[in-house]
Parts: sequence; C-alpha cells; structure tokens
Amino acid sequence: MRSLLPKKMFHMIIALVVALAAGAAVVDMFREPPKQITGALLVKGIEGYQKHLSAIIPTKCKFKPTCSEYAKAAIRKDGVFKGGLKSLWRIIRCSPLTDGGVDYP
Repeated sequence: MRSLLPKKMFHMIIALVVALAAGAAVVDMFREPPKQITGALLVKGIEGYQKHLSAIIPTKCKFKPTCSEYAKAAIRKDGVFKGGLKSLWRIIRCSPLTDGGVDYP
C-alpha cells in the first residue's frame, strides 16, 4: 500500500508537531543570552553577517531555522565550543545530498 504523503513531507510534519509541543522551550532558546563574553561576540558577528552579507547573497536554505539562526541558538544554549561544533556540523550537512527540514540545536 502506497503512502498518501511523501516521506520527506511526513518527517517535516512530525518535526513541526514536536516543535509546537515544545513551543516555549524552542522560543526561549532563541532569546536566551550567551553563556560567555566570547559567545556574545560570536553572536554579534553572526548578526552582522545576517544584516550585511546575508541581505546581499541569495539564499537557498534547506533547513529551518537558517544556519546562522541555528548557530546563534546553539552558542547561546551550549556555549562557544559545543555550540560552535554543532554549528559547523550543521553547515557541513547543508549539501545536495541531504533533504534538510526542521532542525533545532
């Protein structure tokens, strides 16, 4: 029996339902201040990139939130080292071989 929804769409719907169920935690994660001064500097650098460079470069993001939003949230949540590694892994996964989707740090 063939499914009515494509596999990719099914996974996106499941991720959206999980994100909505954890609503308050997801929203707070993007607003909480960084744990270190270096984290604050990195977040400011990312915000500068978003404001100046990202506005010029056309985007083709596969993931929600974008990689720069993901990096800011990961640095705020996990600190500079672990958040930086998670951000780097996210950028590496952004390739033609991946499907993308909803991915929170």
